[in-house]
Amino acid sequence: MNTTCKIYKVLGILIFIFTIMSGNKSYAQGCSDAGFCSAGNLQAVTDDTTSNEIAALKAIYGAGEKGVIIFHLMPELEWSFNKRNALQASIPFVVTSGKLGNNSGIGDMMISYSYSVPLKEEVQLGFTGGFRIPTGSTNKSNNNFYSLPMPYQTGLGTTDLILGASLQLSGWNFALGYQMVINNNNKNSYFDTGLGYFSSRNLQRGDDALIRVGRLFKMGKLNISPSVLTIYRVNQDIIDDSSGNELKVEGSDGITLNLNLSTTYMFLDHYSLRLDAGAPLVVREKRPDGLTRSYVAALAIRRHF
Repeated sequence: MNTTCKIYKVLGILIFIFTIMSGNKSYAQGCSDAGFCSAGNLQAVTDDTTSNEIAALKAIYGAGEKGVIIFHLMPELEWSFNKRNALQASIPFVVTSGKLGNNSGIGDMMISYSYSVPLKEEVQLGFTGGFRIPTGSTNKSNNNFYSLPMPYQTGLGTTDLILGASLQLSGWNFALGYQMVINNNNKNSYFDTGLGYFSSRNLQRGDDALIRVGRLFKMGKLNISPSVLTIYRVNQDIIDDSSGNELKVEGSDGITLNLNLSTTYMFLDHYSLRLDAGAPLVVREKRPDGLTRSYVAALAIRRHF
C-alpha cells in the first residue's frame, strides 16, 4: 500500500471515530481514571521509541455524570532499564466541578512494571504487572456538608492489582488485562434522594477485565493508532442501602465498549506530543464508581532521554 492510500485510509478512520464521538450521547467508563488501560504494555501503542527514560506531563479532560467536569494534571515517569524492562509511575492532581460543588486534591497513584520479549521482526510479546494505590479521597463534602457523589471524588478508595499481556504483530496490537480489587477502603457516604447521581455509600467496586485491539499507522514524525477498547465489569458493585445493609447494584456489571484514538508527534530531538481521546458505544446500566464519561481527552508532552 503506497503512502497516499495509507493517508486516505487513516483519515477515513479518524472521520469515523470523531463522528461517533461528536454524535453519541451515551457514556463510557473513564479508563484514564480506572487506571489499567494506560498501564505499561496495556496502553495504546503509538511509537516504538528506544529511549531509556521518558518524563511526561499529562492533562486529562473529561465530562462525567450530570455534566461534572473532571480534570487531571498528571506527571508521569517511565524508566527503561533496557529494551525489555520498564517501570512506570504516575500520580495526578484532580479537579472536579459540577452542580453540587467543586473538589480538588491528589488522586490515586499508579505503579506498573513491563517486560517485553521480541520474538522476531515486527512481533513482540509483553507482560505488565502493577498496582493502583488509594492516595486520593473518597468522601469530600460540599459547602452544605453533603457528601459528594463519586464523580466529584479524587480517588476510588481501593488497592488494585493489575496484570496483563500484549502482542504487537505487524502494526497490529492486542492487549488483555485484569484489574482486581485486593483491598477496599472507600468511605463515600452519598445516597441519592432524587438528585439523579448513582448511590455509592461504602462502595465496594467490582473487578474489571480488558481487551484492546488497535492498529498503528506511521507517517513520518506522526504516528496514529485507533483502537477498540472493551472493559468488562466482572462482578456487581456493592453499596450500603439507606438502612446500612449491603446491597448488590443490579446492572453495575457487564460491558463498556469504547472507541479510542491515540496519536504521537515527534518534534525537536527529544520531545513528543501524545494525544489520546475516547468515546463510548456501549455502557453498563449502573455506574456508582463515578467513572462515567461522555468523552475523555488527554494531551501529554513527553521528554525522551
